[in-house]
This record gives sequence, structure tokens and C-alpha cells, in this order.
Amino acid sequence: MKHRYIAIVLSALILLSSFVATPFIKNAASATLWVNVKDQAYIPGPPTNANVSVNTGTSTEASLAIDSLGRPHIAWTDNTGTSPVATDIFYAWWDGTNWVNAQGTIYNGSNANVSKTRLASINPSLQLDSNDMPHIIWVDATWGSNYEPAYVCWDPVDSQWEQDNGSSYDATGNCRISPPGQTDYYNPCIRIDSNNLPHVSMTADDRGDKEIIYARLTAAGSTNWVSHNGTAWSGGGGLAAVNVSQTPNRDSDFPSLSLDTNNRPHIAWQDMNWGMAWEIAYVRSNGTNWLNVSGNTWTPNSPNVSNNTPISIRPSLELDTNNRPHIAWSNMTAGGNFDVFYVRWSGSSWVTVTNVVYNGINANITNNTGDSNAPSLELDSSDNPHISWSDITWNSNFEICYFYWNGSNWLCGNKQTYSPIDGTNVVVSANSGASLEPYLVIDTSDMPHISWEDNTYDSNWEIMYVRLFFNMTGTFDLTKAVDVDGDLDFDDDTAPVRGGDTLTYRLTWSFNNPDNDPLRSAYLTDAIPNGTTYIGGSANPAIDSYSTDGGFSWIAGDAPNGSPSGTILRWALPNGAVAITFFFQVLVDESVTSNICNRATFRHRFDRNIPLVSNEVCNTSGDIGFIKTSPKIDYFSNEEIIFTLTVNSAFNASSNVVVTDTFPVELMYLSSSEPVTVNGNTILWGVGDMAVGEIRTLTISFRVLPDYNFGNEPLTVTNYATCTARGIEPVNSQATVTIHTRGVTLTKTVNQRYFRKNEIVQFTLVVTNGGTDPLTEVTLVDELPNVLAYIPVEPPLGEVKNGIWTLYIGTLMPGESLTYVLSFNIDEHQIFGEETLEFVNNAILFTNELDPITAKAPFGIYRPKTQIKKTAKAMVLRPTDLIVFTVTVSNVGGDIASEVFMTDMFPREFEFVSSRPANQAGAASVKYDIGDLQPGQSKTFVLTFRIKNPDMLPRTSNMVLVNTGKVSALGLPDKYAYATIIIVPDNARRELSVVATWKGIDTKTSEGKAGQEMELTIVCKDGASPYEVTVDFGDSSKKETFTAINEEPHTLAHTYTSAGDYKVVISVDDAFGLNKKVERTVHMK
Repeated sequence: MKHRYIAIVLSALILLSSFVATPFIKNAASATLWVNVKDQAYIPGPPTNANVSVNTGTSTEASLAIDSLGRPHIAWTDNTGTSPVATDIFYAWWDGTNWVNAQGTIYNGSNANVSKTRLASINPSLQLDSNDMPHIIWVDATWGSNYEPAYVCWDPVDSQWEQDNGSSYDATGNCRISPPGQTDYYNPCIRIDSNNLPHVSMTADDRGDKEIIYARLTAAGSTNWVSHNGTAWSGGGGLAAVNVSQTPNRDSDFPSLSLDTNNRPHIAWQDMNWGMAWEIAYVRSNGTNWLNVSGNTWTPNSPNVSNNTPISIRPSLELDTNNRPHIAWSNMTAGGNFDVFYVRWSGSSWVTVTNVVYNGINANITNNTGDSNAPSLELDSSDNPHISWSDITWNSNFEICYFYWNGSNWLCGNKQTYSPIDGTNVVVSANSGASLEPYLVIDTSDMPHISWEDNTYDSNWEIMYVRLFFNMTGTFDLTKAVDVDGDLDFDDDTAPVRGGDTLTYRLTWSFNNPDNDPLRSAYLTDAIPNGTTYIGGSANPAIDSYSTDGGFSWIAGDAPNGSPSGTILRWALPNGAVAITFFFQVLVDESVTSNICNRATFRHRFDRNIPLVSNEVCNTSGDIGFIKTSPKIDYFSNEEIIFTLTVNSAFNASSNVVVTDTFPVELMYLSSSEPVTVNGNTILWGVGDMAVGEIRTLTISFRVLPDYNFGNEPLTVTNYATCTARGIEPVNSQATVTIHTRGVTLTKTVNQRYFRKNEIVQFTLVVTNGGTDPLTEVTLVDELPNVLAYIPVEPPLGEVKNGIWTLYIGTLMPGESLTYVLSFNIDEHQIFGEETLEFVNNAILFTNELDPITAKAPFGIYRPKTQIKKTAKAMVLRPTDLIVFTVTVSNVGGDIASEVFMTDMFPREFEFVSSRPANQAGAASVKYDIGDLQPGQSKTFVLTFRIKNPDMLPRTSNMVLVNTGKVSALGLPDKYAYATIIIVPDNARRELSVVATWKGIDTKTSEGKAGQEMELTIVCKDGASPYEVTVDFGDSSKKETFTAINEEPHTLAHTYTSAGDYKVVISVDDAFGLNKKVERTVHMK
């Protein structure tokens, strides 16, 4: 996976999409990663896969050590399982499978307690001795009224923590190394010398006077702690004997201790001796006196290291291979922020990383705008500095950062040049909480390991651990060749051999290394092939070791002469190697009857368990060489499967050579490089006659049958072939390959298609590995619409950040199926409008091996939709009539409408009389609080008004008045409805009249002709317009209805189909409800 999994999940989507397939054979290391103890890509989370402490208490003050096998050991302060005022010292280490306590029991969050004291145990410092056994010092408030230093080490024989005198630690105070008194001790730092004895330095606060002290244990099993010159601490010179800083009434604090190759201490600390601000001080011991860096006896008047203003604090000291000090510290700059400074002693002066003499300000290496705190310095095998620190420049929280000096630039873990402006490359922790107090260790392979305290997870502080998986940009190449006939041309692959022949193998290894990457723990191995024995002393260069148990254990030196097949030869490749050629010889057994084939393998520290395997070389026993091979041993089901048949007539001419190839029934034949005959699953290749030394080759391609059911297991097939020729015994050969299939499915379903705002949306995600191989770095990402608010679960399931849910699954085994249920509330603040909202929710599955796949789940959110209708009981009224309106408010949507109000806004001429339901009106409106309105529910209101001052209305003309109704609801647009009335003055009214004229009817006789269209024109006049008109032609046809306006003619056409007498009735209702009828009987002939 070419990414570190992110805390900013939008960026993570881009990175996740760059996953690449991992081949079975690989000649370069994989991409840079900060990884956890399981070599899984670090996930910032929450949740995270780098949490070590994983408990309910507060876990802080990590102290990290790396053993000879590259495994982390961590001590820290923890109050899990103790009272709020008490803390204990915890210790755990990684055994290759689990975090375990000192006894080897799997760590469970609380069973790693070392101190087990009644009050506060704080400030642990951990180191490992040459046997990888832990030594821990801390300070404890349990045994007196002050903090006192306690020391223990682990005894693997008795399986117990022991005190300095070798007795079992019992938490009673016998582990104290300081003499009795009232002095408080803080911030101890422990180092283990070449004799596995502890040296310690710490701050001693003697009634307000803080000094730096140093002491060492003279012998294991003793209690004799002495100063650097051998003066006893307890019962001897007391505090004065071990006082290093010697700056009375000037605070000295935070010592950093290192031991040189002579086991003599060097100490750096922060001190206020040179003014009102902290400066960095440094001393070393010559066994008699404390000396300053120039070799003069240390006094408080000696120059300090930092020598600047205003504040220099928290030094971290390391010694290079020449025993010269390198120091990093946090320094306040002119801008008011803290940056990390770094200097080293050149032998004559303090210089910067670029070898410029330090002047007090030119050692700034972070040079950014935020605070860069608590640097942790380590040197690699080339004496280049590596530094980790906590920084708040690029995010709103402190992050753990890391870079190293390559001789010309500060580079981040991914080899990108450090930028003070952009923290993308330098930030390690990349999470949402505070990441503080990093502890950096560089292992024997020059790889960084970092532990720190973090409050991102579970609302409490936890201990984190990651290491850098190195990104090797270089590539390797490994080829193998064999010589059979002694001419050393190494072109005898596939040649026949006989019992007693000597085979000489040549292995050619090269490393294209443009960035000068380190080569660590690099080995080339080759096994003695079947049918042969090793010729002792033939390896050139000589092998370093060999194994007779499959590589489980190794024996130093050359393998004995005659070592049998299966013996593994191993060469160690030095750092800096770029090209080496290796040789060794084997003797063919007299009774050999099988092919003699093998490959070489190259492994190194950063190969992520993906070895580089050479080509295979094979020889055949018999009179004719016949070898069957495949260019790969592993295929996927969608690939063509290739077998190559090689016939080598190396020593004799051969005639009538025929090859019969029987291929597995699970395969189907595709093509071949030479003409062949295919019959069922048998292929016949007529090679014919061959001259001495002639080589013929046939390449055949196959594919897995399309309907083959793999299940969850790879398909391993062996392809057999036989070569015959006149006068020789048949020679058999075979090649075995394994065929894999990769098939992962992702399904996503939702618990219902449409939701209301108070319902829970639930997605079910099912991830299934339907292939034959594990899928690694499996990560599930769900792009959530902003209307969904994630409902957290316990234990946490993934993380939601920036609208994206991310879950790191890790490895998914063949046939394994995992189901995840995600629940969400609907965020009402993100839904608007009144139309049903439609969404498609996408989930994306990423793996190292396959392209991302997507599953979609459409869902909708119903919305309420209000509707308002308003009608007047009568449209035309007299000035003294009551005016009645009916208002109906409805929810025609799919969800509840909340905070619904209906407001009736009436004209100023109206006076409110009453309403159903009852309400009080204002001067121009009346408002009704409906509350919630369920889908399909309606509320009806009847409002009665009258004209406020009827005598003030016009007496000779009508007045048109409009009444407005409004419905409003939470999150919905307002809706309006209108009703118009006409007020007609009493003295302006005339009687309604209706005039009907006929065409096609004799108006004198009222006769007409059947089957002939007639026309009736109607004009309504006076009364109260408009008019509702109904015409019944009397022949059972549908009645005609229409609305007429005063003096506006309206014409109807009608045809009587048969003769007879028909009564035509014209009925007119005016706006006052007055009716007028006009009748006529027509005679149709």
C-alpha cells in the first residue's frame, strides 16, 4: 500500500486509490510506511492499530528500547486499576506475536504493573542490557514524604523483578538507590554499560535547589552506588558526591545521559546558571573530574552550549562513534515560538549540521511557525542525526514528527525533503488529539522506532508505537546458471547429466541503488538440489553458515563435504554491496533418476517477507536432456499458464524424438509455439531428428477451465511429459504450478427504501473474500451524505471524519465474510425543501491486491409538503352580509410537518367575528398554531368576518376584496391561498334577466328539423354577475353548464336525432344565489 492511512479521510480516499497489487516474486521493497508491530500500515484513527497501552487509565511518559531482534520494549506511567491519586510503572514488550508483560503473559491492559506501589510512581526510564533484559528506574512517593529513585531489573532465570542487591522486588522501598533524606528526585535517565551495569542521572531537588546528579552501580548484586570518580553516594559523600551541575540556587533540570566506549558518562541538561533564562549545559567525566567539552575541569563559570536568548530547554544527547557529543534541544526564537536546534562537537567547536560554527542562532533545524517541543535525538551507524519531536505548526493539535540528515538535507520518512511550510511528509501521528513526548530509537538497521503519549483515543491518554518501514528505491536482480561439461560457459541449463558429474552453479546478484539505501540483514541462500551432494570448500566466496533443518537454525562456517540435498547454503551480503557473483559445486548421485532443479533466494531486512527468487535451472539424468518448466510457479485464474518443454541433445545425435505431454484436466489448451497434435488432454510433439548439441523448445499455453470451481483453495496442478528417442530410455519431466483466484465481493443494503426524519438509517455492509488467497491491507470506506449523522458504537467501529467512514480490516482470509452494520440519524439541519430527497450511498473496498470495488445503496428521505386551499361561501355579498371563508391546510408529503402555522391576513375593511376553531384575531390577521401535521392529515378552519363600516362603502359601484391565507412550517417554503369577494351596494342592484335566441328553430311555431344542428345563444344581464348557467335540452343528453358574465353572449349547438316534442329548460343562478328559469318546448319533425 503506497500510503500512510490518514486522519483526514478525504485525503485518505486519494491515497487508498493508489493501492497496487503485490506480486509473489518481487525485486524491490514496498513503499514507505509507518507500521505497527505487526507490520500493518499505521492507521491514525480512531480507532488506531498502534495503541500499546489500550486501557481505561491515563498512560503517559513512554520510554522505549529496541532489542537485538528489533522488537520494542516500552515502560510507561499508568493509573489503570489504581486510585486517582496513584500511578504505577507498566512494562510490556512485543514477542513477535503479542504484547506481553515481563513474565511473558499476553498483556491485557492492566497486568503489566511493575511498581505496584501505594502512591505515585512516575518518570520511568528503560534500557535493555546485552541479553535484552530490561532495567527500569523511576521515582516514587510511596516510602516517604518525597519522591525517591527506585531501580529494578528483570531476572529471566527466577522470572522476577529484582532490586540492585539481587533480591526480589517487593515494593517496600528496598529498591531505593538514594540515601535517606528529604531530597526530591525527578526525571531519571538510565543507561546500561558494557558490563550490563546501570548508570543513572536525574534532577535532585534539595529544599528548592535543583541540581543534576549522577551515580552508577559498581557490581551486580551489590548496593554500592558511586559517583563518576568512585565516591560512595550512600554513607559516603552524600548528595555532594554525586552532584554534577554544581550551580547552587540556579535550577538545573532534565538531564540526558550517554555512555562512551569507555563506559564514562556524558550529560547534557538545562540550567539557569548563566542568567534568568535556561541554557543547555554539557559535561563529560574522565574518571576523576567533570570536564567541559574542551576538556577543562567543569565549573559553573564554564561556557554553556546554547549560549543564546531567551530560552533553551529539554536537551537530548547522543555520542557518535568518536565519542563526540551531539545535542538537540527546544529553543525559543525571536518570533516567540519554540524550534528544534541541533549542534555537534567537531573536536574544536560546536558546529551545525552543515559544519558551520554555531553562533547561537544558526542551529535552527525545524524553523517553522508553531512550537516544536521535546526533541528526541538518535544517531545512526553513519553518525547522521535522526530527530523526533512534537509540533503544532501544521494542525490544530500537537503532532509527532520525524526527519533525519542524509549528509546534505533533512529528509522525512518518505525521503522527501523537509519543508517548514508543509507538514504532509514530516508528520507521523496525523490524528486529531494531542501527540506528545516522543521517544525515538534507531535500531541496528538504522530504522527509526517511535513511541509517544496520545489523547486521541477513548478520551484518555494512551501509549503509541510505530516504526518506519523503509522505502528502498533501489532494485535487485538475481540470476542463476549452471555448467555441466566443465567449460565454465554456464550455458548448460536443461543439459543431461550422469551419476558422478560435477555441476558448478553461478549466482549473479546486483543492487541498483541510486539513493544509496542501506542494505541490512541481507542474505543469499541456495539449497543443495535433489540427486546431488555438496562439494565441501567449493563455495566462492565462502558461505557464512548453513542449515540442515530448513533454515530454522544456522551453523557457522562451510557445510561439510557430502552434505545431502536440502542443505541450505547462506551468504551474508555486506552493506554497500552492489554486485557479487557466487559459485558452488555439487556432485550428481550415481543412482539419480529425477530432474535436478533449484533456485536461489535473496532476503533482506526491508523485503516485507517477499523474497527475491532467481530463475530455475534444471538438468536431466539420462542420454538426452528433457526439462519441463514454467516461468512462474504461481498464476491467477485470468492469466495464461505457460509451460516450456526443452529437449537438449547435448552429447549425442538423437533420432525420432517424440514428446508426449499430458496436461491436467482442469486446464484447456490454447496454443503452442510448434505444430502439435492435441487429442483430449494429450499433446504430441514430433521433434524428429536432432544433431549433437541441438536444443529444441516448445512453449504451450493453457487456461483454467472457465467453469472450474476453486472454492477457497488454490488449484495446484502438475503437468507431466515424456520424451522418447530411438535407442534410449524414455525421459520424464514434470512441472507443478499453483493457480490462484482473487475475488472479493462487497454488498451494501439499507433497512428500508425511504425514511422519515426521526427514523434510523441502517446500512449493512458485507465483505467476502471469494478467492483462494488472503487479501491484505483491506480497508472499507463509506462516503456519507451530509444528511447522515453517525451513531457511534462500543467498541468503536471505524472512524467518521469529514463525512467519510473508514474501517481498517487488515487481512481477509479466503472464504471469510465480515458483516458491518452502520446506523445513522438524519440531520434535520441538512435537509431542505418539500420534495422527497434521493441519495446514493457509496461504499468502497480497497485491498493491496485488487482494484477498488464499489457497492451502492440508494435511499430517500421523505419530506413534508404543505398545501393550503381557501374558498368563500359566497362571492357576491351585500355590505351587511356576514363573510365566511373556509381554509384547509394539508400535508400531502411523506413526512411529518413540524411547527405548522396557518395565518389568515384579511383586508382592513374586514372585522373578525369568529372562527372554528376559536381564536383571537389581531388588527389585520389571525394565526393558528397547528403543531405537527402527519402525512395525509388536514386541518380545516372556518372564519367569519363582516364589513367594519358598511356605510363607508361606495354606494354606486362594487368593491372587490381579497382575503389571503398562508401556511408555514419548519424547513418548508410558505404557501398562500386567496379568496375574492365582491361587495355590491344595495341601491345598485337590478333584477336578473335572461334572453335566449334560437337559430334553426322557428320562433313562432317552435318547430325544427330532426338531424339538423340548431344554435341557442344565451345572454344574462343584471342581477349579480357572474352567473352559473345550466341548459337541459330535454332529450336525455348531458346537461350543458357554464359560467357567464354580465351581458356576455354564450352560444350552444345541439342536434336532436329523432322527431318529437322536447322541453328546453335554461336555469341561471347569479352570485347572490337568485335563480331565473326560461323554458320552451320545441317540436322536431
